[in-house]
Amino acid sequence: MKKSDLTLIVCLLLILTLIINGISGFIQVRLDLHRTTIHKYSAYSTLSLSLIHIVLHFNKLITYIKNVLRR
Repeated sequence: MKKSDLTLIVCLLLILTLIINGISGFIQVRLDLHRTTIHKYSAYSTLSLSLIHIVLHFNKLITYIKNVLRR
């Protein structure tokens, strides 16, 4: 599996978990359901996928920061 394929899969899963997290959080607040596990696990999934996304793009991030600091 190429890095670009893995990056695409992570990005698509990240978008999906963000949508699920937003919808479940909205439903949780509107219906006063504070013990729903869907929102909790989607939040953990989103954080985990965000960390993987940052690791996959770490070199680009460092290069960008170096270019900004040089200005």
